[in-house]
Amino acid sequence: MGAKFLMNLTSVSGNNPVFDWKVAVVYAIFAIFSAQQKFCLKEPKKDVYYIILGYFSILTSMFGMFFLIYYGFRTIWWHPFLLFGLGMIAYLPFSVIETWLDERIPVHAWGKLSFIVAPCCAVIMIYLTP
Repeated sequence: MGAKFLMNLTSVSGNNPVFDWKVAVVYAIFAIFSAQQKFCLKEPKKDVYYIILGYFSILTSMFGMFFLIYYGFRTIWWHPFLLFGLGMIAYLPFSVIETWLDERIPVHAWGKLSFIVAPCCAVIMIYLTP
């Protein structure tokens, strides 16, 4: 009986056993911009823009967590762990060129850009989820 329960956990009918790399690429972009939102908030100000960015950053983080849970239910349980790991690995090359980019693109511009990129990535990730 216990083995049957474990089999049901790993092979729910309708699950897609093939890892979707398109979702992984979009999730990596989402993770980079989600992290950049937090870096924009390093120097908090009482400006309306920073207050909105703070709340948007919280919503982005919550969406990221709930998406991983949703993706795990729609695919195989270990795919979200792979997505999260790839998101962390994708940030490594970005962190190397981040200092170069910070000289050319101001930090607050990353925050403004995240208002566009993060929701677009979120919609694409949901659309691409099998």
